[in-house]
Amino acid sequence: RPTMDWQHPEHAGRRVRLAYCRNLHAADDLAGTLAGMRAVTLPLRARLAAPGERFGVGLYFSAEVARELAGATGVRPRAELTALIVENALDPFTFNAFPYGGFHRDGLKAGVFRPSWLDRERVEFTLDVARIAVDLARATRAAHPSVALGSTGSAHSSISTHSGAFGTAIRGEADRIACAQNFARAVAGLARLEREHGQRVVLALEAEPRASSADSASLAG
Repeated sequence: RPTMDWQHPEHAGRRVRLAYCRNLHAADDLAGTLAGMRAVTLPLRARLAAPGERFGVGLYFSAEVARELAGATGVRPRAELTALIVENALDPFTFNAFPYGGFHRDGLKAGVFRPSWLDRERVEFTLDVARIAVDLARATRAAHPSVALGSTGSAHSSISTHSGAFGTAIRGEADRIACAQNFARAVAGLARLEREHGQRVVLALEAEPRASSADSASLAG
């Protein structure tokens, strides 16, 4: 069977981990997410994962579901999600926190950047997902300490988000500063989680067409 942990012969010591991303399937609640994982992710894991290897999955939760799972009332549903992941040797090392909700609804593209990084709701959504990521990473690491994870493995989790806002929503320097301040708030929250739990979470910005930063050059600038 092919491995989900690839290494190029010209780049010794570096690996690329592959994951099957759950955002391919419409699910705006936890029940739908779990049903999709059982119907699609687990059969794929049986077909593609090498013996003794955990199967990478990328998870998506709407802001509403993320808020529930990360909060004090989310203990039971979070335990159900954790059990499904641990029992089937899944490795949720990457998360999508870009669309706020309704990932597959008609007309999503028109408002996919809302709320933007001008809004505190974007920070809160991102940190809710980070709390879930930390909890799942700790659980999977504890359950499978002897399973080979490759050079990167679950040493950190990643969360993808957009680069700020839809391009025309940025009206000047004040808006750019406001976005930067909210990114800083999110990063401070991620750093606090790492100090408290020992799990690093990396915020990965998607350079989307028509976004305030639409390519890697504009992100670097």
